[in-house]
Amino acid sequence: MKIRCFILCLTLLIALQYSRCQNTSQVSTSSTLENGDEEDSSESPKDLTGLLVIRMSLKQMKILEKLKELELSVSDIFNCFAVISNLAIMLTIRRYKSSSVPRVYMSALALCDFGVGVCALIKSVQDRTLCLPEIYRSTVCKYTYWSVFGLEASASMSAALIAMFLSIDRCIALQKPFTYHLICTVRKAMALSISVIITNLLVCINYPFRIQVNEDSDDDQNKYVFSQYTEFGRIETYKKLFTSYEFLLRFAVPLCVMTITNTWTIFILQGNTRRRKTLSAKAKEPPKIKYLTTTVGVVAIFFVTQLTRAAYLTDTLINGNAHRGKYATEMISLFGSLVARFNSIVNIFIYVILDKEFRRMLINLIFCRRLDQPNANQQET
Repeated sequence: MKIRCFILCLTLLIALQYSRCQNTSQVSTSSTLENGDEEDSSESPKDLTGLLVIRMSLKQMKILEKLKELELSVSDIFNCFAVISNLAIMLTIRRYKSSSVPRVYMSALALCDFGVGVCALIKSVQDRTLCLPEIYRSTVCKYTYWSVFGLEASASMSAALIAMFLSIDRCIALQKPFTYHLICTVRKAMALSISVIITNLLVCINYPFRIQVNEDSDDDQNKYVFSQYTEFGRIETYKKLFTSYEFLLRFAVPLCVMTITNTWTIFILQGNTRRRKTLSAKAKEPPKIKYLTTTVGVVAIFFVTQLTRAAYLTDTLINGNAHRGKYATEMISLFGSLVARFNSIVNIFIYVILDKEFRRMLINLIFCRRLDQPNANQQET
């Protein structure tokens, strides 16, 4: 009953904010385009706020703004479903009588994706309203816009690292099934997940110190661009340092490690299959590895959805802002952000399709049923 009420309230909230923000968006678009009628050349870059340099024609800017509006609408749907689905994952896992290492990582991953969805919804409201009226911009948006952006970035990085830990855990369970419970414990998994979340939160809290919202709305020359770098944020060394940190922990390290662990897992499975064919039926076999196919599915989806965003961040790391403001670059950024949103909602489909036990528990949760569960003392690998 609680989750149904939550879904209903969230749907009404999004519908209300969408209708409320539509007029504000249309007024801002018309004023933006009228002010730029004389400048229809991509050869002379315009430095809008110190944060973004426009290197495109007026026609391209119109197309980009329309696509941005569409991206916000689609992202709102994704973000709402991310909040609902990851809340359902956390509530479903809580219904298990026993705990295990993969369930700890799955709960932490759902918590991070839930945070990504909530922060993205808040940021979407502020993007649609352009942080207007001015009293809202100077009193609320000035202190919350980039703080929420930092929280979203930290949750996204934590989700990537926790998915990496889940992949490593399943590889260890397959490689050393009889000593797995001595190497990997629930307490270690909890401590590792909490440490990752807190560390990324402390690092990403620097966003409001690097970038600030303009208090004067009359200076805005482009839609969705109403911020500028602070003096601290203009330090190139620090900008490259944080960009490198985000690139490594959000994309490079998780993608490389998960590629290695999953490739290793496939080779181990093939070797076990060949050995099982040559052994007699009485030979001792290792225990069945749970959540193995689920983990492979999560990793595969993560790789596909994050690849575009990783390429964009790689370009930023190498060339700085030299390519920012170009039509092709901004289109890639827009597409990468939209595809990355999909990563927060797809996990529940993977769990439901590949895990029969999770599917049964989720149905019990939706219909408020109570069914018998496995013995709490039974160990799981």
